[in-house]
Amino acid sequence: MTKPTHTTPAVLVGLCTHGLAIARSLGRRGIRVVALESNRTLAGRRTRFAEVVDAENINGPALIDDLVRLRERFRENPVLFITNDNMVRVLAEGLDRIAPLYRFHWSDPSVVRRLVDKKEIEALAGECGLLYPRSLLISNASEVASRRAEFRFPMAFKPTKPLSGFKALKIESESELERALRKYEGTISHFLLQEWVTGMEPSIYFANFYFDREHRPIASFVGRKVRAFPRNLGGACSAEPADRPDIAEEALRFFRSVPVRGPASLEIKEDDSGRRFVIEPTIGRFDFYILCCIANGVDFPYLSYLYQTDAAPLPPSRQAPERGTMWVDFHSDFPALLSSRGIPGVGKEVRDFILRPKIFAMWAWDDPWPSILEWPRSLASYASRVLRRFSRARGG
Repeated sequence: MTKPTHTTPAVLVGLCTHGLAIARSLGRRGIRVVALESNRTLAGRRTRFAEVVDAENINGPALIDDLVRLRERFRENPVLFITNDNMVRVLAEGLDRIAPLYRFHWSDPSVVRRLVDKKEIEALAGECGLLYPRSLLISNASEVASRRAEFRFPMAFKPTKPLSGFKALKIESESELERALRKYEGTISHFLLQEWVTGMEPSIYFANFYFDREHRPIASFVGRKVRAFPRNLGGACSAEPADRPDIAEEALRFFRSVPVRGPASLEIKEDDSGRRFVIEPTIGRFDFYILCCIANGVDFPYLSYLYQTDAAPLPPSRQAPERGTMWVDFHSDFPALLSSRGIPGVGKEVRDFILRPKIFAMWAWDDPWPSILEWPRSLASYASRVLRRFSRARGG
């Protein structure tokens, strides 16, 4: 079989951990990858699989101007990949300028804006018969007294807009809620308070899809978080494939309620009684743990590239079985390197973990420099957290 040649370049915005996974996925196949990055200290800039171009601010409106200027370097429209929700919002507002210049398979901007707004998710889940944690919208500490009867602690406390300084907090009391609101209300306009859904990370599933122009999924993957940082609140730092067709079907039901195209995923949490709750969707980009999908048989970035360059037929994708390769991001949470659920005990658990195939978020034998450069920062960050916990324990 003749090896395909890929002449269309790809433009990648962001060389964070999952931007690095996208660059490697494409670069290893001989695709020219040009990466826009505004953080001059990011270790991912040292990847050998992308040409790096400095940008003013990839998380703000200046991104549109940078992309327009970058297009002048190419003879044809490149395939565009983005890596976080701030970029999704910016492109949703500036798509009329970008659409003629890049290959960018996306939903209608109104759909994108609705799916990235946490205030909209409860209505969308209800429209397709899915459970969503009971939620309250609140903007400042002065509202606490008037709405006291509505609170049922513990609760999850989140900014309505992503990437707003923190992902989520677990609030145990009214006094904790007031402190959190006073801390963030000057910089964040609205917060979401949600009933706490019981269960730890392995009960949090993610269903990933790539939808064609007729809103049909051409590839899918279901996995689960194994560990997150902060625990049970933050982003995944280890994940694995999961054999859960029921999760995939519920996620598809959610996305059938809106005309979605391109990459989309839905996070679902199963509580201790087996009830499943929609947590949040991702639209217009691939998730942080995209390398888990790639390592387990579903290479979404490459499939997206092929689809947008009209390659036919698309190669088949088949998800690896449940005991497939575990994805580990120990740079975000060092104990994730030691065990799937914390520091391992003895006996069978240790043997299983040691023998389990793994892939690391930043490390790659054919592209070692990003991980090597990130090690000192990661160790210093972890040591600082340990010292702070020790200091608080002594003070208590």
